[in-house]
Amino acid sequence: ACAFIALAAIWVAGGMQKAWGAYGGSGTFTKITSRSDLTVPGYYVIAYGTTKAMSSTGSTYFFSADIAPSSDTITDPHVNLVWLIETNSTYGGLSLYNENSNRYVAGKAANNAYPVPSVSGTTCVWSFAWASTVFQAGCVGASGRYLQYNPSAPRFASYPGTQPHLTLYKMAASVSIPTLSSPTAASIGQTAATLGATVTDNGGETLDSRGTVYGATTDPTGNDLAEGGTATGVFTDERTGLTQGTKYYYRGYAVNSAGTGYSPSGSFHTEPAQATDISFSSV
Repeated sequence: ACAFIALAAIWVAGGMQKAWGAYGGSGTFTKITSRSDLTVPGYYVIAYGTTKAMSSTGSTYFFSADIAPSSDTITDPHVNLVWLIETNSTYGGLSLYNENSNRYVAGKAANNAYPVPSVSGTTCVWSFAWASTVFQAGCVGASGRYLQYNPSAPRFASYPGTQPHLTLYKMAASVSIPTLSSPTAASIGQTAATLGATVTDNGGETLDSRGTVYGATTDPTGNDLAEGGTATGVFTDERTGLTQGTKYYYRGYAVNSAGTGYSPSGSFHTEPAQATDISFSSV
């Protein structure tokens, strides 16, 4: 039975498990040029240079499909061309799985590669190495056999290193708006207060900025001031120039390429002005 890290809901049909809908046909895939760039689990287009990609179709090998990257980027490839690469700890290698067809890639000591419904042995996992300009994908269970592209008989199959090796295009991580919680207000004076919040999730990339906003009504977006940090966690922001004896609403914010996220709103009152020039007269 296959053992893999589920990235999406599991759908069971006909006795087979299928990771359903994690890649639905929309995404940006960029060429990678080092072994450290091959992070798992992740979604990849497995290709021969810039012209052919490995399709999930085929029986004793895998058919190819035309690709035309622009500036080393493929946009919205067909679901049959996208492979989930992940670690299989049972058999000590990386499995290659196409979610749309529910197929893994298996090799053997012959010029073939087979679609299989599960990872059942070491011929179903692969060891990737970066070799100057290409990736070498060796079959763990068939020493000296590599997943390669044969341009003379267009197909991807298991060869003894006699055909061109692979190019990989990696799907960019999805970025979402940051999330925040726990607005705080402290050291409240007549014209100043220390406001803050907690960034609980940066949305998948380093923040551009974080800070606080305030206003006269709930859920304010104005009077923004960046605090200076770009990490997740608790932060505070010293706000000045407030009006004495006034109720303010405030919240924290954080910005990344997907947009601006806000914490829930909080509120506070600045201290009132102190009375001056008080005089007393006898009665």
